[in-house]
Order: sequence, then structure tokens, then C-alpha cells
Amino acid sequence: MMVIIFMALIISILVLIPLFMTIPVTFASDDTIDVLIGKNLREVTVSGVDLQRKLYASKNVWLLSKKIKNELNQNVKAIRFKCHGGNRSNRAKGRQSGALAKGKQNILALITSPSKILTWNRERYKGDFLVIGTNKQGRCDLVNRVSIEHYISVILPKEMHASWPIEALKAQAVASRSYAFYKMRSRVRGFQENENITFFDIENSERHQVSGSLLDETSNTASAAKNTAGEVLSFKGKKFVPIYFHAKCGGSTLLPEDVWEKGANDKNTLGYHRVDCPFCQGKGVEIWKLELNKKDFYPLVSQILKSKGTTKRVAKGVAGTSGVDFSPDKMRPDNINIKIITNKIDSTSVDFILQNRKKHTTHLFSVKKSFIRKYWGYDKVYSNRFIIENGDGRGNNNKLTLKGSGKGHGVGLCQMGALELAKRGWSYSQILKYYFPEHVIVNYSQL
Repeated sequence: MMVIIFMALIISILVLIPLFMTIPVTFASDDTIDVLIGKNLREVTVSGVDLQRKLYASKNVWLLSKKIKNELNQNVKAIRFKCHGGNRSNRAKGRQSGALAKGKQNILALITSPSKILTWNRERYKGDFLVIGTNKQGRCDLVNRVSIEHYISVILPKEMHASWPIEALKAQAVASRSYAFYKMRSRVRGFQENENITFFDIENSERHQVSGSLLDETSNTASAAKNTAGEVLSFKGKKFVPIYFHAKCGGSTLLPEDVWEKGANDKNTLGYHRVDCPFCQGKGVEIWKLELNKKDFYPLVSQILKSKGTTKRVAKGVAGTSGVDFSPDKMRPDNINIKIITNKIDSTSVDFILQNRKKHTTHLFSVKKSFIRKYWGYDKVYSNRFIIENGDGRGNNNKLTLKGSGKGHGVGLCQMGALELAKRGWSYSQILKYYFPEHVIVNYSQL
């Protein structure tokens, strides 16, 4: 009798659990990666064959469509989520249309298909989709959960070119996989947004890595991914570190601390070296230029003076130093004179003198070139290798000209250099050893 009562109690608990608990959220394994492919979306429309949809409800997400159920949807070819939110009156109106209220972000839904092919924004993707909703602006994000090796195969035609030599593609495959696994291992996973939890491993953008969709994969890129499957670069074979790459170094690669604020004390960037690279010469744009009005340089100087990365010291014996001069008479009426004095293409910073004639003070400031590049925009200042010249070369001395070589931040693998080395017969392991002399290729399962 007691056994029967006990079994009845267990059954009742199992029946009631779904009423009080949300569906457990599954996270990507080491074989899959969560890639952010769309952000701040007003709505998400996904199409495919026999779509399946699971919803993950919580008190911070309004499930406003009565038609939404956690069940297998047979013959469903499209699913749409309206992400825009508003005040409570608008949310009440939205209950009939399926709109979602804004608030803290949560994993809202998992969308899958037996075919493992989904379509969004006219692009086809392998894997599954996670809809993340909604942020403070009432918008959704879309995440593609896909196998790591397929992800690598659709990165290659975007970060390089699918027609490049296979050894160059393999070098890029290892570099991209290394960066991806570093991001995966450093991510804090969870169901609901907080200051630590993120809902994706990596973003499809120049901020992280640019990846493509299903149709971008070629036999060449698939082969490069397959023939390096599981391989990553590690510091002396023992530690995951972010592996960086860029289009063209312009003659020499840079250290992470030359570009980013954390500097040499960042233990996650161990093992990097400055590497001479004549191999990218003659490829792509050789010399780029940007002309600026001198008066437009003053707001930048104001930002430089406020930057934590700027060093300042009292300057002595620099009165007659030559450099790019800013005339205070026409540009500013407050007796401030600025002169750029360090102007070498290989230097990673720019030094300038600021003279306050009213206060009779002279200071020497130094700022990273990467700060200047970020200020003016990566689409205008192509690299961190540049000099600043007086005038525009046509007699107009009210202008400055930034003149440089290379494209990208300049740290790690030079892609144009890798292309040339592959053409010369270098293997992908030799290419990687050249640009990363202290890093060792291992299988990610060893770390």
C-alpha cells in the first residue's frame, strides 16, 4: 500500500513540474559554437522544412501569442517573432499580434529543422537558431548554433579568399579556430542576462571574425577545415590565448600591447613577437592617404588628453624641435600651440608637444596610433602604420595628411604574407610558426 502511495506521489510531481519550471536550456558543446549573426532586430523570420520550436519562458519574457506552444511543428515552413516592445498599454495590444515586451534579455526560443538547414534574411545556415529577446530597446538578437568545423569552413572565404592556396587557408583555419575556442572557453553561459553572462560565443563581424552562410562554403574551404580539424595554436602547448590576424601588416607585425589598452601585463596575449614581413609587399593597396583639416585635429587632441592610454611629462629642451606645427593664431585664440614631433611609420605611438604660452608650460604627450585610428575610423585610417605630414602635397598648409601602409590592426598572422608564403611552397605549420614563434599547434582536447 505504501509503495502504491509513493509511486502515485512521484507521478503527480512529474506531472506538476512542467507547470512550474521553464524548459531547461541546452548550451553549445565543444563541437558546436554559438555565433551572433543578427542583433537589434525588430523581428525575426525563420524559414525551413518542418520547423521545430521550443520556447524558454521566464518572468521577464512575455509570451504574448496564444498560438505559441512547446511542441513539434509538422509542416511549418516559417516562424516569425515580433521583437519591438513598448509601454504596458502597447504590450497589452501586442498580445494578439505576438509582439514581445522589452526588458532583460533571455534565451527566448530554439528553432531547429530535421534538415539542419534554416533560412534567415535570405541566407541559408546550417545548424540551429537561438532567438534572444528582448533588450532594453525592445529588439532581439539571433544566434546560429553550428558545428565548429562548418563554422571554420564558412569563415575562410570571408577572411581570405576561397581560391587561395590550400596551405594559406589551412593556416587561417587554425588561427580562426584558435580564436573561436578562446572565446568559447572564456564565455560565461546562462539563461538570463547579467553583467557576466553572454548568449553567444562569437560575433559575425570585424569585431570578432567575419563568417559566411551555407552557400559560401566551397570544396577548398571545407578541405582546409577538415584537414586541420581540432587544431589550435596554444602558448607553448599549454595555454589558450587569443590568436589574432589581419589583412596586411605593411612590413612588420605588431604586439597586442602596441594596439590595445591592456598592454604587456595581459597574460592572455603571451608569446607574441614583432615579426618582419616583406612578403605582403606588392599586394593590395601599397600606400593609403587621408587628408584632414588642421582645425579638425583639435577635437582629437582634446580626446587624447583625456585618454588613459596617454602619457604626459614635462618637456625640456624641445623649443627648436622640428615637426608638424599647428598655428595658434588662426586655429585657436587661447595661446595653445601643438606640434607633432615623432613621425616614424614603424613607431607605434605619436608624440606631440603642447605649449601653453599664457601659462608658460610645455608638456610632451604620447598616444598610441591605434587611438588615432579608432577616432577617425577604421574605414579611413586603414592601419596603425602611418606618418602625419604637414599640408596636402598641393600647397595647402591648413591640412594634414596621414600616409600609411597595411590594412588592419597588424597583430599576429598577416594574411597577405601567408598568401605569398603558401605560393612559395610553405606548409601551413611553417607559416604559423613564422608569425607565432612561441605558439604550438595542438588538438583543442589537450587543453
